[in-house]
Amino acid sequence: MSFNEGDARKFYKWLSHKPSEYTELRIIPWPSGSAPVIQRWVQSEDTFIKLCQEWSGKRQCYVGINPRSHEGGETKDVARVIGIPFDVDSGHPTKEAATDEELAQAKQRMIELNSWIQTQDYKPPLIAMSGNGYHIIQKVDIPIDEDLPSRLEAYFHEAVPNEDLDSIFDLPRIIKVPGTLSVKGTHTEERPHRLSFILTEGDPDVDTTLKQHIDELKTYVPIAKIYVPTPTATPEEKTERRTSSLKPCFKRFAEEGGRLTSIGSEDNLLRLALVAEAHAKGYSRAQILELFTRADDFDPKITRDKVDHQLGEIAVEGLKAWSCRAIHKHGGCLGETCSRYKKQVAKYLPTPPPDPGQPAPPDAFFDGNGNFIPPYLVDYIIQTTGEDHLLTPTTDKGGDITWRYHPRLGIFRPDGIAYIEKEAQHILGNKAKTHMIAEVVKLTQIKTYIDRDQFEEDPDVLMLKNGVYHLDTEELTEHSPQYHAKAKLPITYDPDAECPVILKFLSEVIPADVITFQEWVGYHLIKDYRWAKILILVGDGENGKSKLLLLLIAFLGSNNIAGVELLELITNRFKKAELYGKLANIAPDIGSDELKYTGRLKSLTGDDYIEAAKKHQQPFRFRNSAKLSFSTNKLPRSPDRSRAWFRRPLIVKCPNVFVGDDCDPAILDKITTPQELSGMFNWALEGRRRLLEQGNFTRSETAEQIQELYEELEDDVTAFFRHCVDTTNPDGIIIKDDLHKFYYQFCKMKGFAPILKQTFSKNIISSVASLSEGYRKIDGKRRHCWTGVLMKPDKARAGCATCAGFISCMSSRRKYNIYKGEDVEPALLAQPAREDEKNPEKGLLPTSSVNEDENSSTVHERSPLARRTSLIIQELISTIKDQGHVIPEWPALFLERYQISHGEVVSIVEELKVAGKLVKRDDGDWEAPG
Repeated sequence: MSFNEGDARKFYKWLSHKPSEYTELRIIPWPSGSAPVIQRWVQSEDTFIKLCQEWSGKRQCYVGINPRSHEGGETKDVARVIGIPFDVDSGHPTKEAATDEELAQAKQRMIELNSWIQTQDYKPPLIAMSGNGYHIIQKVDIPIDEDLPSRLEAYFHEAVPNEDLDSIFDLPRIIKVPGTLSVKGTHTEERPHRLSFILTEGDPDVDTTLKQHIDELKTYVPIAKIYVPTPTATPEEKTERRTSSLKPCFKRFAEEGGRLTSIGSEDNLLRLALVAEAHAKGYSRAQILELFTRADDFDPKITRDKVDHQLGEIAVEGLKAWSCRAIHKHGGCLGETCSRYKKQVAKYLPTPPPDPGQPAPPDAFFDGNGNFIPPYLVDYIIQTTGEDHLLTPTTDKGGDITWRYHPRLGIFRPDGIAYIEKEAQHILGNKAKTHMIAEVVKLTQIKTYIDRDQFEEDPDVLMLKNGVYHLDTEELTEHSPQYHAKAKLPITYDPDAECPVILKFLSEVIPADVITFQEWVGYHLIKDYRWAKILILVGDGENGKSKLLLLLIAFLGSNNIAGVELLELITNRFKKAELYGKLANIAPDIGSDELKYTGRLKSLTGDDYIEAAKKHQQPFRFRNSAKLSFSTNKLPRSPDRSRAWFRRPLIVKCPNVFVGDDCDPAILDKITTPQELSGMFNWALEGRRRLLEQGNFTRSETAEQIQELYEELEDDVTAFFRHCVDTTNPDGIIIKDDLHKFYYQFCKMKGFAPILKQTFSKNIISSVASLSEGYRKIDGKRRHCWTGVLMKPDKARAGCATCAGFISCMSSRRKYNIYKGEDVEPALLAQPAREDEKNPEKGLLPTSSVNEDENSSTVHERSPLARRTSLIIQELISTIKDQGHVIPEWPALFLERYQISHGEVVSIVEELKVAGKLVKRDDGDWEAPG
């Protein structure tokens, strides 16, 4: 068990911070310094519990006892004092957990202190086991004033005059959150990690007796533990006595304390070192404050706040006095003037690394005692790699990925960690150890931290093979790391280049949407997602949509493309991170799974900041600019019917099929030559300019129009019934085979991929309530029919006027005696009914269509397909006779006039030849005999 929610909630309630106040939660990594400290200021119990639960067992979770007036962790940020804590430690090593014996000793001291509290008639305190010791906290409510820290110190020494307990007078004091796991040191059987817990809850009400007692206390001036000042001592003697126990370097710092009160990073570290040194020597808080009074710009309040903060960190982290080597590392050593220098420092100093331009011997990164000095190697790698060539974008939890600039490519790539590891291994040679390389990687990352927002790409430039193209000036300059580019187009810029082969290819694959695709390609040259669009190529197989996506990949570069499938983007929380630094996400097939959750697609295309994470790495925030492109045979269903969703799909239909002689297997090679791609870049720039000038795509349908098209594409059966079938007539009858043929014609006209008859039947049974099935006697035969439905052709409707199945639909209504006499051309229904078609499954052309005497008076009803075929044949024969028995290019005539498929043409022709209605002449043309 790594978290006890009950104890954590009890403690938060016991603190009783006001709603307007902030509770500081500090998440400290172990080992200390291995990652940035996380600070959060919460104002609700649920947020507090959520953070503790997230980090317990991974890091040390500490909470500020006293509330903050605003978000801050220093003395000036404390709103009031609500608790007086005694930290009863076990005396265990500072970087390890306590043994059971050490913890038992701490418990005994805790019991003694608690007994003293009870003898003073104070209210029972809260007592908690911290994992390696005990906390005793007395409940008060005291406003902040200048003398309060001294009064608290006086009370502390009154309670435990001879005990070496942690000080209580650091107002921003933090303690371990009860209920969280203490993870200090390595978990062993002897020194285990323990779950902290509340031993006694104490009295939650304010101890007014204790509060009054503290208010009456005077400022405490303790007796020095290191020296005993005499009344006759001069100021110089006092200073000498105060500093005599310190290291010579700190003695000088105390005498020249000005630099120690500055705010520089090194000086802050040295100030911490001085406080730690004095604390280790037994100095009281007041004595430590005296060390800083000689500074010319001494400010009592600022100095007191800083010292209190340092004492708090020392108490929490268990910091000890610094070694001479550590002081030297941070520039505080007196050098050869110090008697300790040669013994403690000089023999450990490494030889400074050589010039970055020269090879570095491995010994340059070790001291005289053979100890590895990681910062030397870190600096050497950074200098030899190049300034700003290694960058680690950070989040509030640190940085995971280091990016390296590749001068040859002109872009950054996320391979920095592998590069650092390889360089460290190469430089150290046989001296390299795994832990050394890991330390070099971590320190290099810390030294190359950069805010992620500052690592965004320059939106006004594009990286090309031959330089940096500036979109505003149309100039070409040399590559540079200053642009933070992460993608480079595999294009050589040529302002005069054109792409005729690509344009011809596009005119054949997407004849109605070439302009739209030009703007879509140009959109990839805009590094944001200001227009919330997703390209979806729709069409049956063998129609060029895959080649179209491969062309887009060749233009943008495969390294700049993510290939996450649509469903993965929606359901897998790690997949969003793959889009960072990419120009596009291109997946060849959406699939048929239902899109239940479109929220992530909306956020990816909304130009908003989103949170992403790679597996086992820290999460980060970024604005996606990778455009989403997909292809599909049929759009997947989605329960989302909102405008926000339907305004996103940019649906481009690929209506043509390329088979046989129409298919060019080498087309991809022809459209991806360097010259064609250079021309495509200029062509894409035109699309980009047009987008920016218009403020949107040229083909900008409303959300309602896109919804209608989307619904047709995701469910063509429903669309067919909506457009072509009347489900309100209970007397309607349609032969099952006929209805599927009408549906087939509808799909061909719309460019949809029709489903098989068996699947079609299953779909409509479950979705059309008025539909039923049964057998009816038609033309003397028992036929399997649908009842309750009827075709509803209307010549005035655009869809019917261009549909090859319109005549068959009209015939169907007439055949079943339900035709109401709509206003249609008489010629469409003038053909007499003939003998019923023989098995329609054997061919598109019934035997009776080609063998019967044209003047026969025998009248029998036939299927809609047979009637249409009969009309085609009669018009064909009539045309042959009018043109002298010759019809050149007859397949083209069939396709153009009747919109029938190539397969239907072949079937009709074969049966016409068998029937003798068409005869091939010597010159290759066809004629109708007689």
